[in-house]
Amino acid sequence: MDSGMIVLLLVLGGVMVYMLFSPTSLVGPWLDRHCKKEREEWSGEDVEDTLIQSVNADIEVPPKPKKKKPKKKRVYKRRKKK
Repeated sequence: MDSGMIVLLLVLGGVMVYMLFSPTSLVGPWLDRHCKKEREEWSGEDVEDTLIQSVNADIEVPPKPKKKKPKKKRVYKRRKKK
């Protein structure tokens, strides 16, 4: 019963991915037009300004202290008597 539900979820997930990224689907061409329109309208100025401000606002962060590694316990094997 549980494995059938997992298979069904995988199939439905695959259909959703196909619907989004297939060039012949209803959603794919609309998504392409929307992305092209957004790319043409975008000037890039907003990203540069925020990046410069965030770099200037960063404070120096001290390095993380290294964790101490636990010592490995040695396992001794007994020798067989001859």
